[in-house]
Amino acid sequence: MFRLRSRIFFIYLLIDVAHICASFYGPFNFNPALTPQCNPALIRIYLAAYLFWGISLIFLLYGAHLYYTDRYLSISEEWLKVASCVLYSATLTALFLFFLKADIFSR
Repeated sequence: MFRLRSRIFFIYLLIDVAHICASFYGPFNFNPALTPQCNPALIRIYLAAYLFWGISLIFLLYGAHLYYTDRYLSISEEWLKVASCVLYSATLTALFLFFLKADIFSR
């Protein structure tokens, strides 16, 4: 039973990581004008912000117990948990960028 839970956790984690990567890669693939100039410092700041957002999102989803199947949780309750985790991680990332004073992002 424990091995099955760890496999399910790992599968959920891989699905989330794949979707997080797609959410970052997709807009740049569809609109190449969004790609920052080839300045390594700008790319480093974008990647740092993205990495911070992705890691904070995974930790918040894990903290909300969304990496295992809860049969007592309705679809709307699960959706609200996911939405709140995404909102909190976006807010944390915005605060992270604000305190870093990254001038390439709009305040």
